[in-house]
Amino acid sequence: MEAGADGVTHLHYDEVISDDLITRMREQGMFVITTLAVTASGASDGAGPRLGADLRVASRLNTAWRDNLGREFAWNARLSNALRSVGLLHAAGVEVLAGTDAAHLGAPGLAHGASLHDELRLLEAGGLSPVEALTAATRRTADRFGLTDRGRIEPGASADLVLVDGDPTSQLSSTLNTRAVWRRGHRLAPG
Repeated sequence: MEAGADGVTHLHYDEVISDDLITRMREQGMFVITTLAVTASGASDGAGPRLGADLRVASRLNTAWRDNLGREFAWNARLSNALRSVGLLHAAGVEVLAGTDAAHLGAPGLAHGASLHDELRLLEAGGLSPVEALTAATRRTADRFGLTDRGRIEPGASADLVLVDGDPTSQLSSTLNTRAVWRRGHRLAPG
């Protein structure tokens, strides 16, 4: 913050964020990418093994990612502190964004793409509504990083879409029920 950063990633979990830090972040206009899925992977709440066993997820991952998602990583993270901090940040008006830090193979209990479903679940557990969690993973993140051609459904956008069975605006777990995916307006082959 003192260096003038626009935002931070990896919300700390050793203690609940202080009111002073929240106030300073809000005043500076900072964002927080919470990476709750990482914290959960080091706590008893890690969803990686559960997601790895879910056919809706496992059927879309290659063996290496599926195996990595199923690995447990016990490092005594305190997810409850991170969830409480998310709620406080959100209530104070600090911009909360979704991110998993699962971009590379090797972080136990995580898989690129798949872990975002758990990140959404955890954002909701931290106090965001389903719509706010979805927006934190789409439009808000795109806007924050100046990606004006994505994160929204409107003329001129890149037409990256996911069709799911169910209503994720009221039941976030519906995001796991993927029926079809479009990337830049082209429907991808299933699988």
